[in-house]
Amino acid sequence: MIDEDLRSLAKKYVIGGHISVAGGLHNGPARASEFGFPTFQFFSKNQMRWSSPPMKEEEAIAFKSEVYKYAIKSTMVHASYLINLASADPELFRKSSDAFYDEISRSDMLGSTFLTVHPGSNPDRKGGIDRIRNALSSVGNHDVMILIENTAGQGNVIGTGLEEVSRIIDVSDKRIGVCIDTCHAWASSYDLKDSYEEFIISLDSTIGLDRVFAFHLNDAKRERGSRIDRHELIGKGTIDGGLINLIRDERLREKPKIMETPFGEARFEENLRYIQSKIGE
Repeated sequence: MIDEDLRSLAKKYVIGGHISVAGGLHNGPARASEFGFPTFQFFSKNQMRWSSPPMKEEEAIAFKSEVYKYAIKSTMVHASYLINLASADPELFRKSSDAFYDEISRSDMLGSTFLTVHPGSNPDRKGGIDRIRNALSSVGNHDVMILIENTAGQGNVIGTGLEEVSRIIDVSDKRIGVCIDTCHAWASSYDLKDSYEEFIISLDSTIGLDRVFAFHLNDAKRERGSRIDRHELIGKGTIDGGLINLIRDERLREKPKIMETPFGEARFEENLRYIQSKIGE
């Protein structure tokens, strides 16, 4: 367990991290609590497989019991990396849709607050966006808030620009929002470092801060506009101070900020110590 001052920092600024659930989903909340995290992200199943055994009710009950026990305020499931809701390939789109709907079902069973999913890729950007919207419009009733994550811009990925993300979530389902990954935003050319306020204004005008429910708090290994998705420890990358501005931003204070930095839990304390040194708490 880390020092109480860092645990308090995480709670105050709603900072969490991606947590391993090795040994069972019910282990996640306790691991998150070791860092003082009021929020955390996890995979509800093997993220590199299309299908997994159905979730057992007792497994979901045990998870929710631990969330309550450790006073976790919100949880985020990250959907499988295999899912490509933008794909023009009929078989891949079918498998992606089935896997996505299963992620929604599992998230609802777990009582998860958020389910974050990557939009996918398609060389036909308009066609890709239309396919994602069709998939989102077909999910039916769900309790979990589905979040579309912005992308770094590599290859034919959809959702690189904020305008594309805005178009994707323009559906009738109001339980769909956005998770902004800071590394992805930086890699796709948005200047969070020297023009932070301009970025927030753009985010508000295109998507709306009320539709942005969470952030992935990652520094970047590469320069702005590189379109390369390489996360770095906070303070060790090229965004640096821009992340501190985001953490300090009162408009974003209550929104979960999930670290997905290299080495995971082994370096979360280092991230928090750096944030503390810059914020002065």
